[in-house]
Amino acid sequence: MAVKQRPGVLPLKFVVIGTGIAGLSAAISLCKAGHRVIVLEKEASLDHDDSTRGGCRMTPNITSILHKWGLQEKLDQISVRSKGISLMLFDSGEHLGKYRWQDEVMKELGADFAFVRYADLKRLLYETALEQGASFYFSAPVADLDPYAARIVLESGQSIHCDVIVGADGVDGLTRKLMIGSDFEIGRETAKRTTIISKEMILTDPDLAYLYKHEYGSMLVWMGKECFALGFHAVGFLILLTFQEYLIFSGGKGLQKLARLVPSPPTCVTTGNRETLEEWITGRLVIIGNAAHPLPPTSPQSLGLSIEDGAALARQFSRVRYEKQIEDFLSAFEDIRIPRSAAMHAKETGIVQYMSMQPSEEQEFRDQLMRARRDCGTNPYSVSFMSRTNCPEWVDMVEIYGYCVDDAVDDWWAHWGMLNERARGTTVLLGNYSDSEASFARSETHTEYLSM
Repeated sequence: MAVKQRPGVLPLKFVVIGTGIAGLSAAISLCKAGHRVIVLEKEASLDHDDSTRGGCRMTPNITSILHKWGLQEKLDQISVRSKGISLMLFDSGEHLGKYRWQDEVMKELGADFAFVRYADLKRLLYETALEQGASFYFSAPVADLDPYAARIVLESGQSIHCDVIVGADGVDGLTRKLMIGSDFEIGRETAKRTTIISKEMILTDPDLAYLYKHEYGSMLVWMGKECFALGFHAVGFLILLTFQEYLIFSGGKGLQKLARLVPSPPTCVTTGNRETLEEWITGRLVIIGNAAHPLPPTSPQSLGLSIEDGAALARQFSRVRYEKQIEDFLSAFEDIRIPRSAAMHAKETGIVQYMSMQPSEEQEFRDQLMRARRDCGTNPYSVSFMSRTNCPEWVDMVEIYGYCVDDAVDDWWAHWGMLNERARGTTVLLGNYSDSEASFARSETHTEYLSM
């Protein structure tokens, strides 16, 4: 499918390195904004890593973007909508509470929580990027790149010139190393174990049937002492995440029985616990996703920030009219996204610490507070509770899940972008784009792309 061009927008050539969620999201949104996109992947296929065997928790700030891309119906076919969360203690299995996402709150946020297998989501984004006109090249490892000349050299020796290079090759990728100026980076490695258990097997055990029959059991959290486990539903399966391979065998009775149903050793996904970089651009290179802001391995906002990055980059470049604007637009993208990613890094790290507290007075207070809420039937995510209290749950709802990429970019543009452009005498574009805009008959072949 040919890329759809927007009238008045200068069509640029972007080369995206990496086919993770960040790279695929950037490819989709940049094509929608009227630009030409090449995606390079060093591996031979899309499903090349162990992370494809796990699952994803999708929060409203994520699903709302996919809905805007016209993917709601397809997403509904591969995902399970979350109705709420159940919290339990890891050692005893004591049920500390169940919290339901109320329809009024979800309506205010504009989208739902949902769960999906990683491989299914990745395939959906890949097929969507192809439909939008992106070109993919596998077994195409990058040997070197010049960010100032916007030139990439493949290991095959072939050179690719473009307008912008998008580094979405992960925390250990070439582009992050280039950005920090070293192949070595101090950071603690964190291993996440993930496994998938069939719904059919779970329902055969009366002691485990609650995992599916529980009123709000689409997501379950077992909070432990310096450890925790997560379980959530995907279509026909339960996704289970832990930090130690045999951790669930030492938990309460329910977790131990669940562990016996694990069909094979859990897949280990190792993630470097690195910091969010303070600079994401150099020359015509911009890094996004885990290359820029790696999060704890169980964090749903690792996925969320990656999709937001792609959408924000395209929103910014939906206004480009002249080549001289490229560096300014990249700088603006950095100004918009770094504060957001730093805030999410702090919040998500805090959530992990909250669920895996060491034995302490603080941990006892946490458990007693949850018991009190459980016993009096308080749902901290109810409209009535949040409307009369400035509770942390409501603050998180608004700051994390109610975030809108388009609004953030447009706010920056209204306060700074238009002033800068008018000072230069440049005609200003509003930057709204949609699938209904006229397409142009431009399509490059594999050879033409790689020879430019």
